Amino acid sequence: EKKNSNLNQYLEKFWDLTSHFKDQNKKLKDLDEQKTNFFQSLSHELRTPITLIENPLNECSKRYPQDKELKVALKNSVRLHHLVNQLLNFQKAVVNKDKLKLNPINLIKFCENVSKTFSSTCESNKLKFNFLVGEEHFERITIEDYRFYIEVNLDSLEKILFNFLANAFKYSPRNGVITLSITKNDHNLRIGIQDEGPGIPKKDQQKIFQ
Repeated sequence: EKKNSNLNQYLEKFWDLTSHFKDQNKKLKDLDEQKTNFFQSLSHELRTPITLIENPLNECSKRYPQDKELKVALKNSVRLHHLVNQLLNFQKAVVNKDKLKLNPINLIKFCENVSKTFSSTCESNKLKFNFLVGEEHFERITIEDYRFYIEVNLDSLEKILFNFLANAFKYSPRNGVITLSITKNDHNLRIGIQDEGPGIPKKDQQKIFQ
């Protein structure tokens, strides 16, 4: 009888815990749905002002095709519009768990376009920006000399590069140098970003991939 009593107590505790976890799971699902709805609402709200910025910039760029700063502003407004569209697809990605779509790209051409966006910003903030292929400055090399094609998810690679470059820009000292480089070793390609900032403290380096 004592054993049966203990067993009943354990079973009661088990069912109480099960019920508790079910409640917690429902709350988490509700919070996740609220988060998704928030992102979608925010994205819709952002689209209008971004469009109102992008269209005048586009017209001005046609009138003044030689204005480099105008081109940079337009390119970044287009990128911002693109990021907002990605937020609108957030729910679809979560629900359907879409796989990454891979497309072949010329890595050098891709990095060249990224560097054009940042080089102008660096110049206006007294920073020097280098784009290197191997050990050489890109302007000395034609794209045909280095046809590095890889299959990637373009959106993901773009986010990674812009995040790294934004951090390099944020922490670089005045008159510092930021370098974006591509190196090839056998069948491997490596994208590198180097700056003259303080770097990540040793105690925080283990947290990088978290």
